[in-house]
Amino acid sequence: MMDQSTQQSLKNSFGVPCKLKLALFCVVNPVQLDVADPSSVAAAAASLAAEQLPRIDVLINNVGIIKHPSGSLSADLSDTLATNAVGPAVVTAALLPLLKASSNPRLIYVLSGLGSIAHLTDPSLPFSIPFGLEYRMSKVALNMLAVYHHCEFATWGCKVWAFCPGYVLTNLSGADDRENRVLRGAVGVEVPAQALADVLEGRRDADTEKFIHEYGTYMIGDFFFVAAWGSGGQVS
Repeated sequence: MMDQSTQQSLKNSFGVPCKLKLALFCVVNPVQLDVADPSSVAAAAASLAAEQLPRIDVLINNVGIIKHPSGSLSADLSDTLATNAVGPAVVTAALLPLLKASSNPRLIYVLSGLGSIAHLTDPSLPFSIPFGLEYRMSKVALNMLAVYHHCEFATWGCKVWAFCPGYVLTNLSGADDRENRVLRGAVGVEVPAQALADVLEGRRDADTEKFIHEYGTYMIGDFFFVAAWGSGGQVS
């Protein structure tokens, strides 16, 4: 569940309700949503229906947590999987009718190179050191969700991407770790944002089955993926 301080932060930032006019020349209407809470997902979907939203052209599932070990592997796995893998599945299911109403639907799942089995098993590749079990397991599960929906939704014309933003300067590993991310070469959020814009504007339509990143190709499954930058190729 979203704690009260987070809820208040949202209200202070956006207001309730709120519409923001951005440089994108569109109106942004924030909807409060906790992907790990099915009732919150249902409420968000109902809110969109109440606004008589005709369709969703693009659905981007960009959510993730990294938990500091609590001493209970079971609890840490459950919490991480609930947010990183189960949540996107539930959100997509709840919004599917609106996505199907689009004439050019696009569905994007934000994954991570840490979900690559090949990277973990090949010492010559980045991130081959075992760490972050819960996070890695959740991203492998999300990879399967993306592949499954790519196959299932092709029947009604939905394009599905699995998108790797690369190593980005965010608070995912905690605000105190931001300086370490800079030292380790993290890029600004504008890099994956531009890559996402390319996907949304149709410049990456040929890459619905590729996972492209700064090191080459992620080998995650019998599928192709898209990522922020680099060159593409088949995965195995």
